[in-house]
Amino acid sequence: MANAPKETCFADLKRRILITDLAPGEDLDEATLSERYGISRTPLREVLQRLAGDGYVHLAANRGAKVASKSSPGARSVIRIRRLRSAKQVSLGAFAMLPPNYIVFELCTMTIRFSMRHPCAARLGDATSRDQ
Repeated sequence: MANAPKETCFADLKRRILITDLAPGEDLDEATLSERYGISRTPLREVLQRLAGDGYVHLAANRGAKVASKSSPGARSVIRIRRLRSAKQVSLGAFAMLPPNYIVFELCTMTIRFSMRHPCAARLGDATSRDQ
């Protein structure tokens, strides 16, 4: 349980960055944050390094931490991944609402479409017409 305050700090800072409670480019004052989350500066720096590794924070030597701007490559990657993840969740949710027979039909249709695009599809068609 020794990591609980660090994990809480990490999750809350990440959430605050995502909802722009902490604006892009905003300085992250270590003294204020360590007091707010009740952790010393060393664990806070570890949290900031994790956030930097995920692209949420930019660390500069002797300058401290800043919330990453949306134009930084790391932030763009994070935003892109979040969009893809949410789109996938929406499509999976919609897919789960379909009747089972329709799902089987769609899977068969997708398999047929894929197989027809395969380079061996012409040879496959020739082999099946000879079998009949």
